[in-house]
Amino acid sequence: MTAFSFISISIVEYIGAMVAMLALFRYPVSYYWPQIGFTSLICSVLSYLLSVEHDIALAPLIQVIVQAVCIWLMFNTPLLWSIIMCSSFLVAYLLFQGGLIYLLFMIGLVPPIVSKTGWTIYLIQLFCAGFCWVLGRYWQRKGIGFLFIPTSRDEPYVWSKAGKLLFAGSILSFIAFGTFFEVYSRANLQWYSILLIILLAVTIGLLYIMKRKNKEYVE
Repeated sequence: MTAFSFISISIVEYIGAMVAMLALFRYPVSYYWPQIGFTSLICSVLSYLLSVEHDIALAPLIQVIVQAVCIWLMFNTPLLWSIIMCSSFLVAYLLFQGGLIYLLFMIGLVPPIVSKTGWTIYLIQLFCAGFCWVLGRYWQRKGIGFLFIPTSRDEPYVWSKAGKLLFAGSILSFIAFGTFFEVYSRANLQWYSILLIILLAVTIGLLYIMKRKNKEYVE
């Protein structure tokens, strides 16, 4: 029952997050529903096996890599771009969900470490999934997002100044992503709050770089 509940909620969360991520990079979400569903299933099962069954510390990083590979293979996106997409969006998503958990902890609604398989985290995941879904659909309706992601795997990565900064920022976000989970698992709340500030700075920096990259693409 635990496995079914965890995987089911995780699938919903992945679908919501992927809708927002694809909408942000101007993918036609309605065209990719089979790929979204299959990717969410793979990542959710993997999340359960790595995080719950074996409690592997590097589980979140492995999941990001697997999701990037799925984007590469099933969404006709160059591998480097799929890594940039996943790492840059997930650091922003982690900031949102981590900030929400920290806020709930500060007002006394959740413990310092929320169980991976409890209804508290399930409700938080569902809320975040719903928020991402609504945000993604809004971006699509309003035509908001970035246009610079190639639609062909054969297109080479352009190592312009903005391209180099975006790659470096994505690597930094990947490191911050892994560090966040390590700090959270140790219940070091002082570093947890500091890391949230770092995640905020990384997210703002990435958005600025992506805006520059988008301008470079349009021009």
